[in-house]
Amino acid sequence: EQNIQTSWILYRGQPHMATYELENLKSNIGFLVSTNEFLSSSTSPGVAKLFFAGCKDTNDYKVVIFEITADVSSLKNLVFVDIDKCLGINCESEILFNIGSIFKIEDVNHNSDIGAPIGNYTQALEYYTKVLHCRNDQSNMARIRLNIGAIYSMSNDCEKGLKLCIEVRDIVQQVHLCPYNEIIRYQGIIGDIHLIQKDYDTAEHYYVAAFETSKRFLFTDHRLRLHCIKSLTDLYVKRNMKEYAIQFCLDQLSVYEIYLPEIRVNIANLSMKISELFEDSSDQKQDLLLKALRILETSVHLEYVATINCLMMITEYYQKQNFDERASNYYIRALEIRKKIYPKDDFIILKTQSLIDTNGNQT
Repeated sequence: EQNIQTSWILYRGQPHMATYELENLKSNIGFLVSTNEFLSSSTSPGVAKLFFAGCKDTNDYKVVIFEITADVSSLKNLVFVDIDKCLGINCESEILFNIGSIFKIEDVNHNSDIGAPIGNYTQALEYYTKVLHCRNDQSNMARIRLNIGAIYSMSNDCEKGLKLCIEVRDIVQQVHLCPYNEIIRYQGIIGDIHLIQKDYDTAEHYYVAAFETSKRFLFTDHRLRLHCIKSLTDLYVKRNMKEYAIQFCLDQLSVYEIYLPEIRVNIANLSMKISELFEDSSDQKQDLLLKALRILETSVHLEYVATINCLMMITEYYQKQNFDERASNYYIRALEIRKKIYPKDDFIILKTQSLIDTNGNQT
């Protein structure tokens, strides 16, 4: 049990958010986002800033700090843990959110000073060194060492950071009852680092390694396998290989359809990903989104965030085709789901109703 305050303001620093992802956040204020892995944050903005210290905005990537308001008293089903209290240390003031945690985007603001060099890498490394002495499990040691490698990378010592990441991967491979899901994550992270450096060949090498490992050792519908597919797809798009990316995704979708029940959620998630690759006027885009929606609506009680996102993607598609009446119908369906989740005067309900009214005035 944890002695939790009634309200928290938490911070999370991200050194390299793709510009298109940031623009997507800006265009979805008031909407929901969910995490597909554990999400680390800190009660200290200074600690959060350490994670992007020395990084600067570029055309392709932006430095971002998230401010998270958690009203604990009203979030009965939220699963999180105060890491410092669990370990009996006072390092990063870390609060860790569970996989699948859901957040609402309240606002996105620009701060020209956020990317200024402010970090104290020595102190950050000192904190992680303390944590190394708190655990004796080899897998956990590898994870912490990987974080140290990430700090080296953020301080522009990418060679040392990558070297440490590769060492971590090799350590985990020697662990008894090898945790293949962790190996896949490490390979993916190494690929991410090379992608940031625009070393696309090396990034592809590690992404492919992660994908092949997932095919050998994980179930077909494991979330990490889908993550590998998405990572490779994004890489191919960056390399101006969109047609190849589409064919790759369609091949993986065929595998899903052969080995998974037709209502499996990963089929829906991959269909939505593929739809993003087609032009706005493409009938295939519409077919994929409608297919995804049919699947998601069979488990809307579990996948309501994905269902709402799919409905909004369909709405956007019809709006761009000037089918305003159809767009309004899908707005209304999204609103009905949200009404089951939020109070009637919640901002997201009012925002969706406003979109419906605006779209209705155009018909």
